[in-house]
Amino acid sequence: MSTDEINTSINLDMKMSEAGPRWLRTRKVFMAQLTYVRAEKYLRRVIGFFGALPLREITADHIRTYQEGRLQEAGADCINHEISQVKQILTRVGAWHAIEDDYQRLPQRASEIGQVLTEEEKSRLIEAARSRPAWRVAYLATVLSANTTLGPKEIRHLRLGDLDIDNRLIWIRRGKTAFRQRNVPLNDDAAAAAKLLLERAKLLGATDAEHFLLPFRSGTRGATWDPSQPVKGWRSAWRSLTRVAGLSGKRFYDLRHHAITELDEHNISSRTIKAIAGHSLSSRLIEHYSHPRLEARRRAVELINFPCLEPQDSGVSAQQQKQARAMLENQAPEPRTGTWAFWRPL
Repeated sequence: MSTDEINTSINLDMKMSEAGPRWLRTRKVFMAQLTYVRAEKYLRRVIGFFGALPLREITADHIRTYQEGRLQEAGADCINHEISQVKQILTRVGAWHAIEDDYQRLPQRASEIGQVLTEEEKSRLIEAARSRPAWRVAYLATVLSANTTLGPKEIRHLRLGDLDIDNRLIWIRRGKTAFRQRNVPLNDDAAAAAKLLLERAKLLGATDAEHFLLPFRSGTRGATWDPSQPVKGWRSAWRSLTRVAGLSGKRFYDLRHHAITELDEHNISSRTIKAIAGHSLSSRLIEHYSHPRLEARRRAVELINFPCLEPQDSGVSAQQQKQARAMLENQAPEPRTGTWAFWRPL
């Protein structure tokens, strides 16, 4: 092991090109492999701009210039993740507080923010997904996600051995954090979808516990199925069925937001929701994923009871009424008299 690999300390005088990799090495043991790879990608972008700057010289103006330039190439969510690397590095050396109040995250487009379905949208999506055999996998994956909080990557990487149909459980054995490794109970609809996907996988040659529930097949006509690799996804089918359902722009990942919102609206404890969704007890899962729908908010306010009794009079004095009429007639109102009297508009 080289001295550079051992030395992970950083300081204010160090340039970002040196401090960044050192900082990231200290984070590696706390990250899943996929998260670490993604952080490396973000950091490379950051170093390309901030690399020659000592940490003490980085200002909010530098960050704004970076945001403006990167918006020509990337979306707000990606850029916010990149700047998050800068924030964590500067926080480590005590320099972030000096620019924190002058920093603004880029606002995300509506398509980047989690959304939930109304009951009417949910019905349209289900009917559209069931309407064509080519969308069968997308439909069953939709049912599984919306009933379990599973994300698309979690579904893609499910193996036969991860399903326990008899005990109605799915085991998530790999995740970007330790908390995403969990078992998720299946309700009737999720169990039915999982069983149908399992039957399909076996028909396509999946027999071993390590074989994937959704086997891979190349786009070549006549290509065989390979259960040792997972399907790349169902993006084309998802886009087509959401367009038919009149829900263009909805992301498959929104189904995870939808499931968590439904759990929250049914007053399930945040501890239980976090266990199902795979988040630490200290995470802000509910704030990020739950989006109370209008119907739920209406039901909520109906529970509030603060009576509105019919008043005995209008609460508007004769003088105030006279002033109001004068204003309407473009006449100067008569001032009120008294020690503290002054005229004020209604």
